Amino acid sequence: MTQPVIRVVVATDAYSEEAVPLALAYAAKIAEIAAIQEPEVIFLTHTKQQIRSGAIASALGAQTSKALANNKAVGIQGGGRISNQTMKTMPQFATNKIVVVCYGEEKILDFADGLSAPAGIVVIPDLEGSANGWIERWNPTVHGAEQSEASEIVDDPIIRAALTSLSEMINLSTGLSHPRDKLVADEILRVLRAKGHVIEPSKIKSWAIRNGWAPDGANELAKVAGKVAKLKTKPNLSKIHDPNGRYERWKSD
Repeated sequence: MTQPVIRVVVATDAYSEEAVPLALAYAAKIAEIAAIQEPEVIFLTHTKQQIRSGAIASALGAQTSKALANNKAVGIQGGGRISNQTMKTMPQFATNKIVVVCYGEEKILDFADGLSAPAGIVVIPDLEGSANGWIERWNPTVHGAEQSEASEIVDDPIIRAALTSLSEMINLSTGLSHPRDKLVADEILRVLRAKGHVIEPSKIKSWAIRNGWAPDGANELAKVAGKVAKLKTKPNLSKIHDPNGRYERWKSD
């Protein structure tokens, strides 16, 4: 059985002096929890330049940051190693690896959510608030904050039921790549909008990722939702098959 990914946010921003030491400390804790003897910790950056210079590079130290920038792994005290990957070089399969997301903001955090089976994801936000959407999505451990109960991303139970029905009809790994799947998503969202429900694309995207959609597919779903949300009038449902029956089924789920 696949172990759940352990998710942590370690600081308010990448310029905090404690960000890197905390990230490494949490990586060690994740390795302990996951029983990984020789952990591989990957500092994931947007570009190589971010591991060569800047706040995180300074915190790592000149020798370490230079080695990482030259694609060399650096040993960790107590066992294991640190390496660097960028969004262009990082393999999708990250089984049992611990990924430290540097300068975390929406784009790179979505990328990290698309990685396969990491043991943990440790986020150093870019700026204060940059990881708020990701925090809402996953309810991770946030250093210095009390852990709260995970809440529903989408409050409306009928919207959740409709999105669940969509998820059951499509291949979650490919999302809305097939035109028919995209049409079904558009129909579902139009029915919801016509029935008076508020469509929030960002929340629908996070709901989708939390519920197994690949980030690219969730982004595409959010785009469809955005178009429906921006319609100036309620959608006409005359060309949609059985909209009232579908809606009643969502209400009863």
